[in-house]
Amino acid sequence: MEAQVSELRQSLYRRDRGAAEALVAAGATVNVFDAAALGDVTACELLLRAGADPNAAQQGGFVPLDEALITKNEPLAELLRAHRAKVSGNPLPD
Repeated sequence: MEAQVSELRQSLYRRDRGAAEALVAAGATVNVFDAAALGDVTACELLLRAGADPNAAQQGGFVPLDEALITKNEPLAELLRAHRAKVSGNPLPD
């Protein structure tokens, strides 16, 4: 599955939603942080529906909601909160 994770990440960065949907349907491991880092609300919604953990921490302990707050992406923050996302408690940059 690791290759699929890389392919999924690449499809998110290319904003190739069709490829991302196909990879998720094929069982790729989903990580909503990549889509959150891109500010892609639609991709985050796809990944959350596929079972991505909205509170999965990345290196340094940051979570997707941290990313939404740092980038001031309110629609993304609202989506994540609707899926019970929490902030990490790490200090966020201004």
